[in-house]
Amino acid sequence: MHKMMACWISLALLAVIAYVSGITPPRGCSLVTSTSFRNTSRSRFSQFCKTVNDEEYPNRTWIGIKFIKTQCTICCAGINTTGHIHYNVSTLSKTLGDICKKRG
Repeated sequence: MHKMMACWISLALLAVIAYVSGITPPRGCSLVTSTSFRNTSRSRFSQFCKTVNDEEYPNRTWIGIKFIKTQCTICCAGINTTGHIHYNVSTLSKTLGDICKKRG
């Protein structure tokens, strides 16, 4: 029973973490091009985007392109070696989610 409950909780968390994704920018996210990925330094949000999406979309360079504080979400974009860009809106983890509570 506990294993089944843990499975359902895991599935629910995955649904929350990545609830919008695709090849076109979700509403409120900016369109990016391959030149957007040329910056070699990675922000904290870019690292988060890579961590959240790396299992399902491996071998991509990820950037965090828009932080939406009121929803505590980040728009992510990932590019693969052929230039295909994938977009995803992810809810920030508890570690990063603390910044959503700060005023600013």
